[in-house]
Amino acid sequence: MTDKKRKKITLAQLRPTATRMYIKDPLTDEETEAWFDLIGQDSKEYRAATAALFLSRKKSNKSPTFDELYIENTKLIAATVKDWNEEIFGEFSHKEAVELLGDPELAAMREQVDLFSEHRRNFFRRS
Repeated sequence: MTDKKRKKITLAQLRPTATRMYIKDPLTDEETEAWFDLIGQDSKEYRAATAALFLSRKKSNKSPTFDELYIENTKLIAATVKDWNEEIFGEFSHKEAVELLGDPELAAMREQVDLFSEHRRNFFRRS
């Protein structure tokens, strides 16, 4: 067996952190001034939102409608948002994040936030 040089890493580097994501222009793919501070789907907040959704579904005996599924999904995506550029989006609150990300006309932005938050590697510190 040969001894390979392995990269040193700390526990802090293994813990996910909030990360700033800049919204890209849907036509040019260039970063804009619009940003969100996001947490990943491994975060306590996201897991709590998922658990709350699960419990509310468990209490209901009916199948959700398409609109109800869209709202539930929007709430989960919004659970990954910790802050945003207030000059562009106004004062941040979780309620406002649900409204903004639930706007069908802003689907390109919603998709960027959703896809970014799905990738675990986006939330680790770089050494």
